[in-house]
Amino acid sequence: MDISFTAQRINEIIDLQHLVFNINNATVSEVTEKMIEMGYLSSHEKLNELIHVIENAIQHRPYNHNNIAILALSVFEKINDEVLKNHFKHRILKLQVERFSNIDDVFVISFLHKCYHLGFFTNDEIISIILKKSLLYQKTTEDNNESSSRYYQKDSVKFTYLCYFAPLLKAEVPQFYDEVLQEMINSGLPKYSMFLSKLEFFQKSKWELLETCADHCYIPGTIEWIIQNDDLEGLKEFENKPEFDANKFIFEKVLVENVPFDVNMRIQPFVFEKARILTNYPTIIQFAAFHGSVKCFTYLFKKGANTNLTDKIGINLSQFVAAGGNMDILAFYAKNRYNFEGAAHFATAYYHFDILQWLIKNKNVNIQTSVEHLGTIVHRSAASNNISILKYCFDCNCDVNIKTKYGETPLHAAAAKGQIEALKCLLNHPDIEPNAVDNDQCTPFYFAVLYHRKHVVKFLIKNERIDINKPDDEGVFIIIYQTALHIAAKLGYFDIVSIILTSNRINANYKNNNGQTPLHYASRFNQLDVVKLLLLDDRININAEDNLNQTPLYVSIMQNNVQIVQELLSSSRINPNIPNIVGYTPLHIGVELGNIECIEQLIKSTFIDVFIQDENGMTPLILSAKNGNVDAFEILKSLYQKDLNEIKDNNDVLNIYL
Repeated sequence: MDISFTAQRINEIIDLQHLVFNINNATVSEVTEKMIEMGYLSSHEKLNELIHVIENAIQHRPYNHNNIAILALSVFEKINDEVLKNHFKHRILKLQVERFSNIDDVFVISFLHKCYHLGFFTNDEIISIILKKSLLYQKTTEDNNESSSRYYQKDSVKFTYLCYFAPLLKAEVPQFYDEVLQEMINSGLPKYSMFLSKLEFFQKSKWELLETCADHCYIPGTIEWIIQNDDLEGLKEFENKPEFDANKFIFEKVLVENVPFDVNMRIQPFVFEKARILTNYPTIIQFAAFHGSVKCFTYLFKKGANTNLTDKIGINLSQFVAAGGNMDILAFYAKNRYNFEGAAHFATAYYHFDILQWLIKNKNVNIQTSVEHLGTIVHRSAASNNISILKYCFDCNCDVNIKTKYGETPLHAAAAKGQIEALKCLLNHPDIEPNAVDNDQCTPFYFAVLYHRKHVVKFLIKNERIDINKPDDEGVFIIIYQTALHIAAKLGYFDIVSIILTSNRINANYKNNNGQTPLHYASRFNQLDVVKLLLLDDRININAEDNLNQTPLYVSIMQNNVQIVQELLSSSRINPNIPNIVGYTPLHIGVELGNIECIEQLIKSTFIDVFIQDENGMTPLILSAKNGNVDAFEILKSLYQKDLNEIKDNNDVLNIYL
């Protein structure tokens, strides 16, 4: 049990979340002073908690980014210690690298945009993080040989940065701007079509219209703009005259296309939409519900909007109502409809405790009821880091180890989402099972590694109760039994691997069902930095053999991972002559596959035996002759000190070849 995370600390987190989530322009100074009083500006630990709460707030209060950014700047200016000051700024910037991993996480870049315009970051800092992020995704996809389907995510990162920071990028790094813009045009991704169609107008307005979109998500005069501002008269005018005159809002005509009005029409994807819940084609009444646009919601309801429709991923109207958090809309909806499935879960995820309490009282919601894909309220509070509702669940004696249909507990949910405060609360509970497994035998620690939650891994690795060597049993036809370290090595998570190796409890040579160690994985999947890191650890068996007697060197040659081969051969512990189950050594397989660069690296090794024979008595030289591999043969024959004529007289294969 983490004795430092007491009931008092839990209440402090609840107070902090309340302050940040409800910040407005008038309360920034007051909230900043309160944070100073609570000690949040005086230590790395407390400052990290504040940063994490800010991260949660920008996700679940997407339309309050400006005030949250003002708060962040106010906090920055009030920090007296220069080390802490730099740490705070660095961590806010690192959100862009660590958090913006999902193509729908626009809320993070929107927050960065707000901070930039407040003067929190310089031009150079912004450009640096954009270039770093773009290169990071390019390197990741190239290293993992990802298919063209992953091209979408990689380039979406660059495209979104360009949309938000077009003026800066065009002025300061025009070549990068032009290249990314052309890639965006070629991609044909619908999320960016509106941006591209209006780019000329953005530039003609000296980017003023672009900044309006970045601030308010949509172009003035569109149906989205009208509804989010709860402009009922504008909605009626749009209904009767779809060619709504944009001139009353901005300088150009034709900016708003002639869109036929339909009471069930859907909101199209737009890059500046920072609320993830609105990115999957919601209907306009769902859109109104989330924005708390009471007049528009009521009007659309009375006009016959289909309240049974869901968005494209199955979110229903009651869930949009709960996520929006408007009690008037909830009350109106409740009088006319009775489907509230999953509404309590969305109220929890979006930090609307009052909505949850209303649903419990008036709709007899059972907080332990599990909803498909959502789990229970305990799961949702853990996944969203909603500490007040998580504490409420504790007070109601909810089962803290309750599982979803996939076997995931609330601890899994917190670990997967990187919600460290929720994780600490759960681990502090006397009934918690810290190594609970899901249907694939994955533990919360395994989830933290899989989802690359570095801070969670760092926290859990210190907890003696956590089984860091527990393997999964995930596999469609064959159970693999791979550990968290296997996964980190395979995915190239250098930072995660380095954290795991700090533990004296780790079995660094754990073999999966195929006998493969983490070093096998890193070697096979061409994770050079991870291979280097593993080789620095004396516990690593560089010559470990899998079930086919294949060493990491052998599998790296099979994949033609030349740099990995070179790195492994540089170790004084390497034995490059270990044969596999049929007597093939790494040199044999290099010859068999014709991997010339690997062969060249092997013969440089002082440990290599070029005369070694497989179970059929063939040396690598004879094998190259048999296969007709001229390049390999020419390389190998120069190593033989005997006269080739003498060798060929005793070997029919070689004699025929020569």
